[in-house]
Amino acid sequence: MSTADNHSDKNLITKKDTVRVRFANGAIKEFKFAAIPAEVDPSNGQISTECPLGRTLLGASVGEKRKYEVLGKEIEVEILEIKKQPEGSLRGL
Repeated sequence: MSTADNHSDKNLITKKDTVRVRFANGAIKEFKFAAIPAEVDPSNGQISTECPLGRTLLGASVGEKRKYEVLGKEIEVEILEIKKQPEGSLRGL
């Protein structure tokens, strides 16, 4: 059974969400998906759906641990919280 089978779509990370994660070193950080490429700034929590972390987070759910690779180094994150964008919001359009 896949992860998607265990969770309804409303509990999975989408590009409209804000996500709080814990890295393997214990650091906790919050990320938002940038609506336009000019807003991408990972050091300030703005990531792209095209970056390794962004691709890794999409479709994940709270409590899930996922790994991604940057410059040959494997990095693990645990999803702590998903903050859903309110219905009808224009963010991300």
